[in-house]
Amino acid sequence: MTEYDLETRQRIFDLIKEEPGLHFREMERRLEMATGLLEYHLHYLEGKEVVVAKEDRYYKRYYPTNLDARDKRLLSSIRQKNPRRIVLFLLLNSSATHKAIMERLSFKPSTLSLYLEDLVKKKTLIKEKRGRENMYCIAEPDRAERVLLAYKRSLLDEIVDSFLETWLEDVYR
Repeated sequence: MTEYDLETRQRIFDLIKEEPGLHFREMERRLEMATGLLEYHLHYLEGKEVVVAKEDRYYKRYYPTNLDARDKRLLSSIRQKNPRRIVLFLLLNSSATHKAIMERLSFKPSTLSLYLEDLVKKKTLIKEKRGRENMYCIAEPDRAERVLLAYKRSLLDEIVDSFLETWLEDVYR
């Protein structure tokens, strides 16, 4: 093993630690690293149990091994923009119907249904039947807020910024 290998592995691990849940292609882009080289070092880090890979529908996501399993699942849910928008909306509104989410976030009904189904399956959301409608809420709102705050840099976009500003205003009032 060379000093270059150690530096390369450290760069990979630092990125995973800083932004848990990144998928392979995103790491490849951010590190500007060749596919084979990244695969080799990720395989090594997995073998040494420094990082763990989790399959997430279309992606293989990487996490430090010391990250809580529920945090991994939550990060996996909110890594993509649209599911993150839904989670942020529900954090700000405590619960909402399919129709309310659809109207506020401008989703097509079938598209929203797919996202909601996936978020319920990953235990990020809870679905409750109320009369003829389904209500959705965050399964662990405190955890979701903590994870968003802890990893805001890796999830940064205007929606997260808006949520965090609103949330912080409420906390410090």
